[in-house]
Amino acid sequence: MRTHHRVFGLGAALLLAPGVVAAQGSNPAPGWQGFYLGGGVGDFQYEEEGEVQGAQYSFDESDTAYKLFAGYRFLPFLGVELAYADLGEPGGDALGDRLDADADAWFGYVTGYLPVADAFDFFGKVGMAAWEVDTDLDTGTNQTDFSVSHDGTDFAWGLGAQVNLPANVSIRGEYERIELGDDGNRDRDASLISASVLFHF
Repeated sequence: MRTHHRVFGLGAALLLAPGVVAAQGSNPAPGWQGFYLGGGVGDFQYEEEGEVQGAQYSFDESDTAYKLFAGYRFLPFLGVELAYADLGEPGGDALGDRLDADADAWFGYVTGYLPVADAFDFFGKVGMAAWEVDTDLDTGTNQTDFSVSHDGTDFAWGLGAQVNLPANVSIRGEYERIELGDDGNRDRDASLISASVLFHF
């Protein structure tokens, strides 16, 4: 429910923003071009189902994530982006014990934009994510703890919108997903909802 409220608030702000920017006066040309740097904060959701020492478990938790990114928009409709995200440490109950997942990822994207004049952009991006998740299961003082590290490179994609403000500043909201899939013993899902500020040059 907490994530749904964040998404609704972010979506409402982005939908209202083009009118606010237009009221201030904006360039009617298509979207800006050039190099940009940005950072943001969001909510990382990690789901995992599998088996540990013969016991089935299910884990669905979230934590605060932080990201930094850089990109180049070489056309109003097309660009590339590289990002790093510290995805936090989602933790919760699994098998009656404590399970914590420490995650991070590098992303490389090709980004397509749909500019609305120069004030607002919708965008979608596709690429790859090099990720790592360290999972720790605390089984209590009388049992053996379990730790395992997973990593890989998988398809990633995202959707979002951004408001372009004066002084070459943009505010962005987006949803990103890493298609982790099933490794045979575990079925995993990873997604990130974030809000960011970026500066373009």
